[in-house]
Amino acid sequence: MSPSISAASAMSPAAGFLPGFFQPYRPDPPSVPSAPGARAVPGTSYRPQHDGAHAEFCRGPAFARYRDEMLANIGFVADRARQLGMADAASVEGAFRLLYRRRFEEAFYDTHAEYIDSAGKRALDNFCDALRGGSLPPEKQSTAIRNLATGLSVCASGAVRNLIDADRDLSLSCGGLRARVWRAKEDIVRAVLLEAVTDRLDLAVHIGTEIHFVNALWNHMAYALGLAAVPEPMSAAVLDRDFLALCEDRVLAALTPDRIATRIAVDCLSEFRSRTLFDAASPMLEGEAEWWNIVHGDILRDLGLTTSELGLSAFIGSDEAGLRYHVLDDPSLIALALLKAMHADRLLADAPVQVGEARESDGELIRLYSYGSCVAWRLRQAMQAGEVSWEAHEDVEVIRVEDLRALFQARRGNALQPHPATLARFLRSSDATELASVPAAWLGSRDRLLEVLARLEGQQAVRYLEDNMDWLLRDFPIRDRAAFVMDILDIGDVGYRLGRAWYSHLWLVRRMTWEQATRYVEDQMPVLLTQVPADHRTHFIDRVIHLGPAARSLATSWYPDPWAFLAERDATEDMTRLERWIRSDHYRAIEALAQYLGDWCAGTAGRTPPGAVARAFRTRDGAGMLYEVVRHGSPDTAAAMQGLLRQLLSSPSPINEEFARYLPAMFAGDGGAGFLPLLVRRRAMVIQAVQRMMFEPAVMQCIQAELPRILVGQDPRGAYPMWSMLVGTATAPGIAAYGALLGELATLPSMQPWLPQLLMPTWGVLDAADFARPGKHMIGRYALVSAVTAGDSDAIAAYHAILVLPAMQPYVADVLPQLVAARPGTARRWSSFQAGLLKRLFDARLPGYAAYRDMVGDPRILPFVLPALPPDAHAIRAGLLGVNEPAHDTNRTRRVSLLDWVERLFARFGA
Repeated sequence: MSPSISAASAMSPAAGFLPGFFQPYRPDPPSVPSAPGARAVPGTSYRPQHDGAHAEFCRGPAFARYRDEMLANIGFVADRARQLGMADAASVEGAFRLLYRRRFEEAFYDTHAEYIDSAGKRALDNFCDALRGGSLPPEKQSTAIRNLATGLSVCASGAVRNLIDADRDLSLSCGGLRARVWRAKEDIVRAVLLEAVTDRLDLAVHIGTEIHFVNALWNHMAYALGLAAVPEPMSAAVLDRDFLALCEDRVLAALTPDRIATRIAVDCLSEFRSRTLFDAASPMLEGEAEWWNIVHGDILRDLGLTTSELGLSAFIGSDEAGLRYHVLDDPSLIALALLKAMHADRLLADAPVQVGEARESDGELIRLYSYGSCVAWRLRQAMQAGEVSWEAHEDVEVIRVEDLRALFQARRGNALQPHPATLARFLRSSDATELASVPAAWLGSRDRLLEVLARLEGQQAVRYLEDNMDWLLRDFPIRDRAAFVMDILDIGDVGYRLGRAWYSHLWLVRRMTWEQATRYVEDQMPVLLTQVPADHRTHFIDRVIHLGPAARSLATSWYPDPWAFLAERDATEDMTRLERWIRSDHYRAIEALAQYLGDWCAGTAGRTPPGAVARAFRTRDGAGMLYEVVRHGSPDTAAAMQGLLRQLLSSPSPINEEFARYLPAMFAGDGGAGFLPLLVRRRAMVIQAVQRMMFEPAVMQCIQAELPRILVGQDPRGAYPMWSMLVGTATAPGIAAYGALLGELATLPSMQPWLPQLLMPTWGVLDAADFARPGKHMIGRYALVSAVTAGDSDAIAAYHAILVLPAMQPYVADVLPQLVAARPGTARRWSSFQAGLLKRLFDARLPGYAAYRDMVGDPRILPFVLPALPPDAHAIRAGLLGVNEPAHDTNRTRRVSLLDWVERLFARFGA
């Protein structure tokens, strides 16, 4: 039978510590070490008040002694690691040797070496003395050595801080409960400061330097909190006051007695559990209780407590028959014993508070108490209600699931935060109906809340969130809100309400899946129409425009016509909506607009102001909008733009007529540059998609007359795109795609005269005057030389395939010598530099020679190239024809007519 809960006084927050807690920790004087090799006198280190300037210490007689002691300390730690049987003893020794090398051999610490020589050396002396003392168990020695070794490969400040921490940890591990409290205090402060610094800094910029900020904050608070300052060159003065105040608030909020006691209790329970591994479902074995007592005794000695202060019952529980025992999973009873001991040590300023009463089935009265937000227990004693002194809490038990259930049902004690282990027992043993009575404030975290929601039915989950909405809106952890909103969006309106309360509509839709965003826009249409702020609408509609009829209704409600919609500029980037879509590859938005643009235009006919189309398709830098497709778009974006153009040109209207007139200008680049040189730098799929867009019948009808200017523009360098393809900016598939484009352009009479120029593998026009002033730069201006030298055989083969296309040959036959053999069209004779280029092309040692030789030797190309070769290119001719070079002698020169060469050529290929 579950106990009943009666009313109790409201829980008050823990008043906290007495001033003694904020004093520095002063350990008892150490006993004289008796271990062999113990230090008889203090070690040598740098002390500014005694040694003066650090440079004088380094030059003085004490420095050599100090260095020898450092080496001896390192050797001692390495030997101790091996004596302890540490598997990583070699790497541990390496880490300590690295510290020595960096200080004395590599000048790694030259800017802050005084920290190593002073506080660092004294901390290492103390660390070694603690290891020599013999009071530390071997496992603690191994852990201390290993932890310190991992913290020595940092800067001087970091290494010294880690040395001081290691010394402090060993010192505090031997000082009883008071030392453990101070150690917990230091650990909590350090963790809070590190979290604050991590939240504040951009660690990508400050990587490896966060320790300096933590040290500066530590020193800023050290005096007030009773902490020992650490050597650190950075001052807290460099940090702004708001950040300092924030850190102080966080530290003081974290330093509560219940948190410190619970932290120590968790460590004690973990140690007990790890050393008493047994089958919890089995009866108690012979000798098991004796081993429990041994482990319990070790923990008591570490804490300096007695059995009467911390009994074994705080660690072990049993079933009702007393036959089966188990290690408790809730450290609350250990934490209670520690709080009582802290009170006896004059550290606590207050007492526990009663939070409820439970009447057992046999009528016995049980009182429920808590201290702070982390520790709670039940008490079986007859006493007056209200506050009870610490000494009276003797017969205590762990709070049961039944107690929590009764508290939940009575809605008592929302300020109490049950220990996670206690709450976990409740969650495991409760059914869905009982779970719905658990206050969300008691769950506290996203994971716990999701665990409960997952076990509730759909409407139960909705009602649970509704019942706890006040706490969720006000107190749900800020760091978990974004993820939690995404987790519960599919629940429905309650998820939307939480999201809207914490974040904006724009924030939400940016993080939703397409399915979630579609449903959100449909469900929230009336709210969105009026509640999305004007300065959010631009990006909101960009995000949702493709999500169905509801999103389209938003667009048509917020904007008077499609041209105003497309022309709206972003305040920060100064780009129109269409340009943003193209640059961000938001092709789905373009596709959606194309689907309903006709209806939207029809609905706004006669109301569109003059020049609206031009404004909608104007880019930030003056280039045409379709030029932006070539420059930034993906194949999907180009395909979407093709559909949009088709829709715009499909039905006659004044707007469409204006658009048709404006269309050629949309392909123009900056300053009227042609887009073809830019296009050939893109991937093959982009070239193919742009080709389909251009040759859309309605588009081609509008641009055909202007096609040469659209393609090559007015920049002479940009009129020779094949150069950039062959020097490595395009792959062989890209060159093939470009060839397919040229093959289709060859069907247009206006483009046929341009085909030789569009295939010319040079950087601009090369004529005799260029070759008369040769230089190293000229070699790079002929792309085939670069391709042959680089061994880009696939690119050469792709270029070869374009030249022999049947649709191409009539227009390039006369210029094949310029295209493949480096001969300028206006040259009357071959210059020496031209001849050098030709010789370079036919150098059989180059990796791309075979592909080049196959191209020039193609019977569809060779007859046009042979007559244009220099008269003295005998070896090249012979190689192309597959015959030996003609012999020469001084008395007789054999001349072969051009006709003979051509006849041999055709005979060779069977023509």
